[in-house]
Amino acid sequence: MEETVNAYWGCWNTNKSESLKCILADDFKRFANGKLEASNQEELIALVDNWHTTIPDFKTDLQNLVIHDNQAFYRWVSTGTFIGRTGVGRSTSIYGFAILTFDDEGKISKHESYYDSMSLFRSQGNGKTPSP
Repeated sequence: MEETVNAYWGCWNTNKSESLKCILADDFKRFANGKLEASNQEELIALVDNWHTTIPDFKTDLQNLVIHDNQAFYRWVSTGTFIGRTGVGRSTSIYGFAILTFDDEGKISKHESYYDSMSLFRSQGNGKTPSP
């Protein structure tokens, strides 16, 4: 499973999204902060492509990977230069936690990711950081 986890993020990091198909289950789903974000392989591929459009140098590093039964748990940090619609070009870092669930064939059937989406928003000069 560790090899599949690394292959999964290798596809995200290099934007070789079509390569995801061989490691994802047919009924794959991705959730972000509890909300369904991709309900199949094609929607995930579109999502990965979108991340690389708005953050061309997008990269995620995994930390503290633990595999138990049919799941992988890890912390992650994603970095890159956000160009978005405005082409501002500001660096960003987002920290999170994820759970990958594998089916009986060893393919990823579910990706649950949890993170502070406000950190991306604020890193682009939007909103105010509350005073301590």
